Amino acid sequence: HYAKDVIALADHLGFERFIFVGHSMGGAAGLELALMFPEYLHRLILIAPVPSFGLRNAPNIDKYHAHERQDRLDFVADPEQTMKRLLQEHEQNAVRQIPHEEVESLMHNYVTCSDGHFEGSWESILQLNYTRHNLRSIKTPTLMMAAQCDLLLQSNLADYQALGNAALSVFHQAGHSIQRELPAQVAAILSDFVVHGTKHPPSLSERIVHPDGEDVSSPSPNTTEPAKLP
Repeated sequence: HYAKDVIALADHLGFERFIFVGHSMGGAAGLELALMFPEYLHRLILIAPVPSFGLRNAPNIDKYHAHERQDRLDFVADPEQTMKRLLQEHEQNAVRQIPHEEVESLMHNYVTCSDGHFEGSWESILQLNYTRHNLRSIKTPTLMMAAQCDLLLQSNLADYQALGNAALSVFHQAGHSIQRELPAQVAAILSDFVVHGTKHPPSLSERIVHPDGEDVSSPSPNTTEPAKLP
């Protein structure tokens, strides 16, 4: 329903086309938008998105889900101690430090959102199942942002290769929350993509250019021999 909610909001605001930026599960909503409502999208930016094929087969995913459920129950029983523990765990596991107030806000949203939102989000992540053909059909200019230290890196790279019209940016020494860990760098790359979109140089098989710029990808009208590489 997230993609339909985005479209409903865009219609309400009078946006005929827009740029969508989605992080993690928001990236799945972005793919849904590109597949169901491509006419609305000017650009699509995916920041460490969940894999297009979902997480139902990820190792220990059931234990991870159960652990998050327990965090929420612990917060109800003892909010102060649970929040203190969550902040300590985040600090210990973080690749780069994020401002304390941002982390606290993230943790608070995580443990206080409604059960329906929490379980529905998990169900969406687990059941996501786009095929390579689905991704290849997306023509919206798309930027895939991935992080070297994110567990989703390999999945993000695989999805990038499957997308029909995409650019890629991989961030060194960053984790899953790239936009919070490296905000200035993300903003610069995002701004450049918004202006320039995806640009792919033609392959040698499509175009061979001499150092002086002459196109010799097809024989000149004045020659009978095909152009050859020196």
